[in-house]
Amino acid sequence: MGRIEGIYPKIGVASGEVLISHREFGPPEIIGNPANTGARLADMAEGGEILCDSNTYSFVKFKFEFMEKGEVKLKGMKKKVSVFSLIDRRKGILRKRSFGGEGFPFVDREKELFLLKKFVEDVFTEEIGKVVFLLGDAGIGKSRLVEEVYSQALGYSLENMKQFQWYEGKCNRGIDTVAFQPFIEIIRGFIGEWIDGDPEKIRGAITRYMDDTEDTDMIMHILGFGKRRVGISEASEKGKIFNALLQFIYGISLMHPTVFVIDDLYSADTSTLEFLEYMSGRLNRFPFLMIILSRIDKNLPFWRVKENMKSLLGSTLVEIYLKKLHEEDALKLIDIMKGKENIPENVIKRAVELSHGNPLYLEEFIRYYIERQSGRETDIPPTIRGLIDSRIDSLDPGTKEVLEEASVIGYRVDREILGMITDHFDDLNAHIRKLVNASILSDVSEGKTENLYFYHPLYREVAYKRMLSRHKKRLHKKIAQTIEEHFSSRIHEFYEELARHYKNADEKDKAVKYSILAGEKLEKNYASQEAIKFYRDALEICEDRSKTYELLLRIAHLERLSGNGNKALSYLEECERICENTEEKIKVYTSAGTTYESMSRYDEALTYYKKSLSTGKEIDFRLKIPAYLGIAWVYYIRGKYDEVENAIMKIKGFLETAKNPDEIDKQHLARAYNILASTYNSTGRHEFAFQLYTGALKIYRSLGDEAGISTIHNNLSGIFSGIGD
Repeated sequence: MGRIEGIYPKIGVASGEVLISHREFGPPEIIGNPANTGARLADMAEGGEILCDSNTYSFVKFKFEFMEKGEVKLKGMKKKVSVFSLIDRRKGILRKRSFGGEGFPFVDREKELFLLKKFVEDVFTEEIGKVVFLLGDAGIGKSRLVEEVYSQALGYSLENMKQFQWYEGKCNRGIDTVAFQPFIEIIRGFIGEWIDGDPEKIRGAITRYMDDTEDTDMIMHILGFGKRRVGISEASEKGKIFNALLQFIYGISLMHPTVFVIDDLYSADTSTLEFLEYMSGRLNRFPFLMIILSRIDKNLPFWRVKENMKSLLGSTLVEIYLKKLHEEDALKLIDIMKGKENIPENVIKRAVELSHGNPLYLEEFIRYYIERQSGRETDIPPTIRGLIDSRIDSLDPGTKEVLEEASVIGYRVDREILGMITDHFDDLNAHIRKLVNASILSDVSEGKTENLYFYHPLYREVAYKRMLSRHKKRLHKKIAQTIEEHFSSRIHEFYEELARHYKNADEKDKAVKYSILAGEKLEKNYASQEAIKFYRDALEICEDRSKTYELLLRIAHLERLSGNGNKALSYLEECERICENTEEKIKVYTSAGTTYESMSRYDEALTYYKKSLSTGKEIDFRLKIPAYLGIAWVYYIRGKYDEVENAIMKIKGFLETAKNPDEIDKQHLARAYNILASTYNSTGRHEFAFQLYTGALKIYRSLGDEAGISTIHNNLSGIFSGIGD
């Protein structure tokens, strides 16, 4: 680390979330582990040394070299902290990312690579160049694609024994913004090191390639060695600088086939953008290939410049938009990255889901897991969070607040609801337009409804997690109440959303109510696992014992239908523990018998069915019919047809004495007919079987029970097949 004579700062850097409290007087108060860690690292550093923690290291290790100092116990910290000492900026043409010591895998960009390779070959063979805008989200693979283009160009150069030139410059808008930033880096790359910072040596290196003394003066001016000339207008001075810079890059491109790469144009300084427009209007032919990388943000000045360049250059300018990876390519990428590491399926699934086809996000999720071999599935790696945080921070305050409101609504944002709950109703459309132009939200018309979607799920997650808990709760409650008030006529469409909003608002009673309604709705649509999720959500916060009992029974029933018998039994055990009366116990025992029956564990099924019958002998017979039906079915499977008839006759006896037809559960009656018919069919009494099947079919049709109807049709075909009809 270089030192300034006489100044030896001790610097500690830590990354993470902090809470900043702005006070009326004095500096803001910063609270959080990163602030404490940074201070302790600064205390630990030697004079002139910069120390950082593992989070910071993971952000910048691709651009800077570090020496690992191991894990250190810092004062006041419970856990040890991994410490890294900064050595220097990484050198080389490209700053390659790596995974496990190998180059980052290249997947699903063959078409784009083919096109760029063709442009490189055109520069080599015909000296005809292009300006290529490579556009896409942060981490989508722009830099990785350029790395591959460099490898292709190098290979072509070696194969044809033809020298080529490759220069890179990166835009950087911040507190240290420099005019013509990327072109200064390109000039540095051309003349080599700064030659000890000696202006005369630098001038000498430039003069070798420029005939005009004034142009050389202008290049020196760009590099910071010139003096402002008195009596010359700013416009005239800028025009001379533009001309000198154009002559410089045009001149060096005539020496050998040349590729210029300009990275992060979205953060370009004004002078760089103005020069690109100037260049586009002055050159009739491009003897070089210029690849410009940028994210998509139509709100920023560079986008207008790009559009102007497109109109000036016509077919010489090409736009390539990098799309997200398909799921199969994402899985292929994970397979390459993880190597021999054993990564659980749920972690892989979560990584694919949240990365949304973004290679960098995918890599960071997998790396984050491997480095920790633990962590919650919902953890967002700090590198990804930092990228998205910086993008959100670049928004104006009003747009940022609308983004936060949208994140509380969900991944799909109902525009009508957003309009009802926002604090920025008057200028909402303008804020939405900014978010759409920035590719944070996408605007989709679905029939008569206009919905917004988060361009990437992680944008929503990061925006949501930035907010204070009490503010999120207030918004969740406001959204839920708005839905209840304005959409009461079709409230059933919003059960799932109302359950989520009231749960996150910590309104437990309403959350339980809508979670149960959502579960019932999904259950009717045969979406058992989705229904279970809502029932479990209700179970977590339910404080009413009787509702808890019903929820446990429902979940057990659905788990059994889904083939998860052991899970169903565990819920039934929990259900039995909270039973308060005989009726509840009978239902639990019968359900346990049905579950064991579905698992082909017939002895245990009979045990629980009989336990149900022996519990509360004076209880309403209707509660015991399901147990008799279960016993009858088990005996039918075992071929004990006399026992089947005995069980069914018990049911028949009750049905004949029932005074009110409404007391009879038609579902049970249809099942009794079906079991007895199957017994008759198995013992050759086909005519009786046919009559009973027909009776069961009528009942199932009246109930609209498609599964029951299908079962009877199948059984009837068995009769006709058995008698050769």
